[in-house]
Amino acid sequence: MKKFSILLFLALGLLVMSAQLSAQNSYALCVGLSKCGTPGVDDISHPQYDAADLKKVLANQGYKVGAITNKHATRSNILDRVSRIVKAAKSPDDKILLYIATHGDDGVFLTYGGEVIKYSELIDILSQSKTRHIYCFIMACHSGSALSSMPTDADWATNANKWGMTFVVSCRPNEYSFSSG
Repeated sequence: MKKFSILLFLALGLLVMSAQLSAQNSYALCVGLSKCGTPGVDDISHPQYDAADLKKVLANQGYKVGAITNKHATRSNILDRVSRIVKAAKSPDDKILLYIATHGDDGVFLTYGGEVIKYSELIDILSQSKTRHIYCFIMACHSGSALSSMPTDADWATNANKWGMTFVVSCRPNEYSFSSG
């Protein structure tokens, strides 16, 4: 049932995004961290496979897509790849899709080796894009805190509309996101 829910979640997202027929170029980055490389942090069974599967689906739909998993999903690699995608998306009609599946905490998600990326950092990088079609799917505990990491709700509402960002998160800021395996 859990696997079906995840596939449904992704299929609905792809359906929404495919409605943007005017996109000139579509870029995606799939991050799946199953093995965290951090003592005391449990591994998660599916993220690396989900990222690889989604990469195939998106490539078949014409996305220029990359995937970063496990030991390659370091803070610097993720931020570098997101920055490169933002620079590559040169038209307001281009699309950017980020899929991130890992451990999370309030306002952050975990990268390989125990470093974190603040959602506000990710939003700051994405806000520099010229495109107005940015979709972020985050599967992590406390992923709802991505939305509350902005200074105020009013700023988020104003800027998200201006930037064209859509966030789909797996849980509320105070909840855990579970993976079965």
